[in-house]
Amino acid sequence: LFLPVITVTIENLFTTVHQHDGIVVALTPRREVATIKQIPLTSGPLALIFGAEGYGLPDDTLQAADFLARIPIVAEVDSLNVGHAAAVAFALTFHGE
Repeated sequence: LFLPVITVTIENLFTTVHQHDGIVVALTPRREVATIKQIPLTSGPLALIFGAEGYGLPDDTLQAADFLARIPIVAEVDSLNVGHAAAVAFALTFHGE
């Protein structure tokens, strides 16, 4: 397996994704937002942005995202480790399970 890794500013990420008719989804534990299963997919790129465990993403990143989404988890769990959150988000986004 080979996974290309790039370094980019958040501003350039948003610009590049939008130039290619994609969407940017910021993940948050906020219960009032849609679940990741509900994000609209397009033929363009999909950028999923994850924050640190605990404090999450900065407010300006959340506000700039096209969509906010959460991973559906039981109420007793406040957040997931970012590695686990990424794995679950990729599975739900691309397989719809």
